Amino acid sequence: MTPERLQQLIESYGAEVDRWPRSERDAARTLLERTPDAQAQLRLERDLDVVLDRWPAPDPSALLARRIARQAGTVAQMRRPDAIGARRLLPQVAAMAAAAALGFFIGMNGIVLAEQPDNIDVGGLVLGSAALEAWQ
Repeated sequence: MTPERLQQLIESYGAEVDRWPRSERDAARTLLERTPDAQAQLRLERDLDVVLDRWPAPDPSALLARRIARQAGTVAQMRRPDAIGARRLLPQVAAMAAAAALGFFIGMNGIVLAEQPDNIDVGGLVLGSAALEAWQ
């Protein structure tokens, strides 16, 4: 840790060492313990931090508040699923669901038809007695 880097940390992060980058805290503390000039510099920064903490934050202007709200809405829209994209997929999802339901229905009816005593399985096609008579 150099005195110049310590100066940068103090100016960037203030006098509270715990707010500084974790990787530089120990070296900065060591330099602060050994260097009276660095300690004086840190005290000055603490005084400035106290003054700045007492300074009331101004209310945002109406223009800034609108811009923030508009930006927040944009971010919220980015995080939620794309409503337009979901609507485009709806017919495809409905078709797949209908195909699955139809397949299930046909499969279940095939099982039921195959279990009937008067029905005959012709190459995987189950024919009832009436259909079989018409087919012959």
